[in-house]
Amino acid sequence: MNAAGRVPMMIAVCVVLAALCEAPPVTPSRLNSRPLRTSTRAAGVGHRHHGPALDERLRNLGVVQRAGRGGAVGDFDNDGFEDIYVTDSLRGKPNVLYHNNGDFTFTDVAAQAGIANLNDDKNFSTMALFFDCDNDGYKDLFVVRFGQSMIFRNRGDGTFEDVTALSEIPHPRNSVAAVAFDYDRDGKLDLFVGSYFPTSI
Repeated sequence: MNAAGRVPMMIAVCVVLAALCEAPPVTPSRLNSRPLRTSTRAAGVGHRHHGPALDERLRNLGVVQRAGRGGAVGDFDNDGFEDIYVTDSLRGKPNVLYHNNGDFTFTDVAAQAGIANLNDDKNFSTMALFFDCDNDGYKDLFVVRFGQSMIFRNRGDGTFEDVTALSEIPHPRNSVAAVAFDYDRDGKLDLFVGSYFPTSI
């Protein structure tokens, strides 16, 4: 754009900025929108996270103690409604899979799906990720754990199958985060996993 063309553009920008400066401030009465309401318990979502019972050597690592407050959102049963998987981190405490009933309510179906009891003495959940690992149209589940992470294949009937052994994920990884993307553009989702330490707890 030459100098002659830039002048009208600069004038237009100045006019817009002047109008913005003179506009009255936005107040709640001018927003004309509904206020947000907390309806968590009414929706059936009552899970409260429990932190891990760490080895004495790890208790001073605050970032590890705070790990585990994670989850994943995805339509695992292809009914058109997004479901929620939420992790816990204490031995014996289950993770939950909130099935979206389509009416702003949810039902925990993790036990029936086979993905509830994943926290033990050597492994605790830190995050989860829904992704279609085998391109069959159903979202599979990758449960990130401090210790050995796990992959569950979605059978398409509301249940999941543990295929961790087939995945050849290195043991242990002590992982806290993961993302799925097709890095080599071969049509298959790959996993990038973030880990803390190479040794087991």
